[in-house]
Amino acid sequence: MALAGSSAYEENAPILFSDWKQVLDTRALPWEMRHGFENDIAAFLEYCRRQRAPASIALAKQYLENVGPDEAQAARQAFRWFVRSSRSIPPVAQNTADATVHTASSDADTSCAPALRSPGPIHPSRSLPTLAQHDLGGADWERDIIATLRQKGFLWRSEKTYREWATRFAAFLRPRSPYSAEGKDVAAFLSKLVVEQRASASTQKQALNALVFFMQEALRR
Repeated sequence: MALAGSSAYEENAPILFSDWKQVLDTRALPWEMRHGFENDIAAFLEYCRRQRAPASIALAKQYLENVGPDEAQAARQAFRWFVRSSRSIPPVAQNTADATVHTASSDADTSCAPALRSPGPIHPSRSLPTLAQHDLGGADWERDIIATLRQKGFLWRSEKTYREWATRFAAFLRPRSPYSAEGKDVAAFLSKLVVEQRASASTQKQALNALVFFMQEALRR
């Protein structure tokens, strides 16, 4: 189903798809495309939360009108996947208490999709700390970057992105520890992204920013 050509009823119908991130993770998509879908959908759901309205095709169109043409073109593909998948997968029953607990996919998920099931707006600040208490990391380096990100007030979406790059970098270094990493290791990792995965310039820049933060701020390298 495309965003255009829908009936008025379809466009305004709430999209109830709170487990979209878990579904997206099961799809056989290139990492860069899946990561782009995740960021675009999370940004849209955050827009829904600010509008105090459930996600819908009509709101997606409104969102696209308020972003740049390049961003809109990329986001449109993510929204098509979001709408189609929401209709092909049976919704998971949730009660009001479930709706106030955020999953690791986004701090905006449950603020939009289950809006009709809740007596009032959902406040991320009330539910995120509960999740955060159970998500403090495993390895020492992971606990360090999580603590640093939260102390500096990073958004949940940004925290996820930085942690993901740190995890990929740690896997690249294995069996060495990230605490032993040097600048040349970051350069080798970025080179691998370009040569083997054909990463775009924006992806390389995002990875570099995340890894500089990881090494300098979290690991004190």
